[in-house]
Amino acid sequence: MAELQFDDFTFTEDPADNSRLRVSFLNIFYFPLLKKDLVKIGDFSLDKKDTHKIIFPNESPLRAERKFNRLLPNGFAQLRSGLNNNPVLYIHRNSGIPLIGNLAFGIVDRGTNMVEVKPVTGCNLNCTFCSVDEGISTRKRRDIVIEKDYLVDALRELLDYKGDVKIDVYINTHGEPALYADLEGLIKGIRQLPQVAKIALITNGTMLNERHIDAFIAAGLTQLDLSINALSHEKAKELAGTNAYNIEHIKRIARYAAPKLHLVLAPVWLQGINDEEIEKIINFAKEIGATIGIQNFLQYAFGRNPTKELPMKDFFKKLQELGKKYAVELVRRDHTVFSTREYPKPFKRGDIVSATIVAKGRIGQERLAVSHGRAIAVNGTSKDSGIVRVKIVRDKNNIFVGTAL
Repeated sequence: MAELQFDDFTFTEDPADNSRLRVSFLNIFYFPLLKKDLVKIGDFSLDKKDTHKIIFPNESPLRAERKFNRLLPNGFAQLRSGLNNNPVLYIHRNSGIPLIGNLAFGIVDRGTNMVEVKPVTGCNLNCTFCSVDEGISTRKRRDIVIEKDYLVDALRELLDYKGDVKIDVYINTHGEPALYADLEGLIKGIRQLPQVAKIALITNGTMLNERHIDAFIAAGLTQLDLSINALSHEKAKELAGTNAYNIEHIKRIARYAAPKLHLVLAPVWLQGINDEEIEKIINFAKEIGATIGIQNFLQYAFGRNPTKELPMKDFFKKLQELGKKYAVELVRRDHTVFSTREYPKPFKRGDIVSATIVAKGRIGQERLAVSHGRAIAVNGTSKDSGIVRVKIVRDKNNIFVGTAL
């Protein structure tokens, strides 16, 4: 008898179609598995007590596992997000997709001692001012999730290349990082890298509880950045884009976390929208002993722009005024950021390169291509595979965008 058990999969009957199973992957993703394909392996049943298990009573474990694994490529080709039903690209060490080169996923290194790690895309909120247009009403056509060990190994290679310097790692996704099923394991993997000094998590806090905070700290988390943009119930829900947003839950998490690690309250100041809320957040930060890092709302071509951005000179002037009013430092000059060795760029802006298309992209007709160990976002082609000649139009910080010729 074969009892196949998986940490990352759960198996249930598909309520919409009794000819297939619904396989959940990493909590929020899923794909269908046809029963007729499973029957080709042998008679099967699901374990009512353990949804991570599928049983083939008349097959040996080795044969059942080998045959089952043959079904997975087709399953992953149909992977979708349970949040928005978008198709999902699973990037793993055998996918052939590098983790350097794209702003939305993998690793972003701007040549300093601050490195961003992005294991997943998508968001459970729908913020009215989201700079990257994530959430329920997103125009993004595809989501991405990355194999944890592949991501940690890629980060290890980058830090080894940087040399004997201490690095601050920010888990800062296009969306909400707590959607990543093994976030605790990711933090633990990052902490094991000897060059890592600080590990910070940038989150909206809605999916966290006290147990998560303790587990993340035990795994190695040293800083929590909470995106709190209003303290009044109605304004908080309005900005979050959902009535499900509970600011009292976020405040409870903040109070619990503040004495345990470095807590940063990081509101976005939207001029004319949440002006009064900013002062409330300053008072709340002082009350619980948190740092406050107010961000100026900036307009982005692919973001949501409910108001105009304030010129930075005026923004900092307002911060200075509020800092004096509440006797708190709001304008910080971070002298801890310094330049470090950065990966060489295999090509530069204006170069024409041959690249292999590996997947559809996230926006419009964009395609994801690969060349010389870098991911490239390619526009201007309808091809879903094969080789394409690409003119590089962006190369800053090893983030590459190209136009197909």
